[in-house]
Amino acid sequence: MALTKTPIELSSTPGIVDNSNATAITIDSSENVGIGTGSPNFTLQIDSNRADATFDANDVSTWADLKIQGDTASGNARGIYFDFDQDTGNDKGAGIVGISGDATGGVGSLAFITTTGNTSAERMRIDSSGDVVVGGISSGANDAVSLSSSGYIQAIVNDDTVGYFNRRTNDGEILRFQKNGTTVGSIGTKSSLMTIGTGTTGLIFDSGQIYPWNTTANAVIDASKDLGASGARFKDLYLSGGVHLGGTSAAHKLDNYEEVAFTATIRGSTAEPATLVTVTGFATKIGRVVQYSIGFENVNTTGYAGTFTITGLPFTNRLSRAMGNLVGYIGLTYTGTECFSVIGVNSTILEGFTISSNSAWGDATHNAGSGRYFWLTGTYMTA
Repeated sequence: MALTKTPIELSSTPGIVDNSNATAITIDSSENVGIGTGSPNFTLQIDSNRADATFDANDVSTWADLKIQGDTASGNARGIYFDFDQDTGNDKGAGIVGISGDATGGVGSLAFITTTGNTSAERMRIDSSGDVVVGGISSGANDAVSLSSSGYIQAIVNDDTVGYFNRRTNDGEILRFQKNGTTVGSIGTKSSLMTIGTGTTGLIFDSGQIYPWNTTANAVIDASKDLGASGARFKDLYLSGGVHLGGTSAAHKLDNYEEVAFTATIRGSTAEPATLVTVTGFATKIGRVVQYSIGFENVNTTGYAGTFTITGLPFTNRLSRAMGNLVGYIGLTYTGTECFSVIGVNSTILEGFTISSNSAWGDATHNAGSGRYFWLTGTYMTA
C-alpha cells in the first residue's frame, strides 16, 4: 500500500495525496469527501479505479469498492450502522450487517436491522444458502416468511391468519395455479363470493350454499356436472336434510331413509294367553314408503280367541288399510295345500287377514294348536 501525505497548506479543496503527490482523497468546500474522485457530489463518494469488468458474484475484484473487514470468527458481524440521533447516547438506529458463519470466513449471511422503541432486532436475513427469511433468522422459523432459493415459499404463523390476498376493483382470479406453464386451476371472486375450479368445472361458495361453477365463463352452471364417477366413487354421504332426485319440486325430494327393528306381537281380540307370542320384525322407510318383514315360526295359537291380530308396525299408517302379503303353512312339514298367500283377501286358512289403520293384522277365525308358520311382508305409507 502506498504511503499518503497530508498537504501543509489547505486550499479551498484540500485533499490527501499519495506518495506520488497525486490526490487520493478530496474534501471539497461543502465538506463532501471523495475517494477516487476530485469532485464528490455526496457526503461520501467512492469511485472505483478498477478496470470495468462484467460483474461476477464470486469475484470480489468486480464489485469490492468498499470493504469493511474484521475478525472472521464464527458469529462476528461487520456492517453499516445508520444513526438517527446526533448525540452520543445509546439510541438505536438501523443497519445492514454481514455475519460470519465460520472461523475461516468462507460462510456468510446478510442481515437487516431495524429499531422500534429503542430496541433493535433483525427483521430479515439472506442466509448463506440464498434463502430470504423475513421475521426470523432461518428457513421454517415460527412467525416468519421464507423465500427459498429452491423456489418455494414458506409462511408460518402461530394462532393467526397466514396470508392475505386482496383483489380490488373487479371480479376474477386471485390465485392461478400452473403446471409447466399451463393453467390447472384458480381461486377467484365473483360478487364478493369465493370461486375455485378449473376450466368449466368448479364451485362457488355462497352464504349457506355451494353451486357448480364455470371458471372460464365466471358463471353458475346447471345440470351439467357429475359428482364422482363409476370408477371414482365417494363412500358415505351424510345429510340432515333431503335429496332432490330427477327434479327440483317438493315431490322429487327424498328427505328420509331409515332401517329399524321392531317387536311384532300376536294378539287376540277376546282372549289371549298370559305369554304372548312376539318376534323381531324389520322395516325400511324410504321417504313415506315403509317396507316391512315379519316371521313367526312354530306358533301355538291355543288360548287366543276373537279377531286374530299382529301388532307393532314401527310407523303410523297413513291410510285406513295397508297392503300386505301373508305366506305360511300349518304343521312342521310342507305340503302344497298347506301353503297360502293372501293380499287383503280371504283364504282357506286365515280369513279376512288384513292390516288395519292401527297397525294390526286381523283374522276372525284362527286355527288352534301348534306348528303355525307365518311370514309377513308388505308395504304401506306413513302419515
